[in-house]
Parts: sequence; C-alpha cells; structure tokens
Amino acid sequence: SSREAARRGHRPGLARRAVPAGSFIRRAAAAADRAGGGALLWDAGIRRARQR
Repeated sequence: SSREAARRGHRPGLARRAVPAGSFIRRAAAAADRAGGGALLWDAGIRRARQR
C-alpha cells in the first residue's frame, strides 16, 4: 500500500507552489505516517526538490 500512498501524496509542482512549504511537508509526513511509514521518502524527495 506504500505505492498507493505515494500516488495519493504526490502532487504536481503547481500544488506544491500553491501550498506553503511547511504545511505541505506536514501534510505529506502525516499522510505517509498514516499510510505506513513513507515519511522518510517524502522528506528525501522534498529536500531534493529544494536543492534543485
């Protein structure tokens, strides 16, 4: 079900820009936590996006 969580949580760049970074990370982390532990993947993905 981790893949489903990734699909549900993953959103286009437009959505990311529209939502403040802090709240977006919190929502993503919370969603991953509920789905069953994808928080680390979320954090890593967001950090990579920020570095670029």
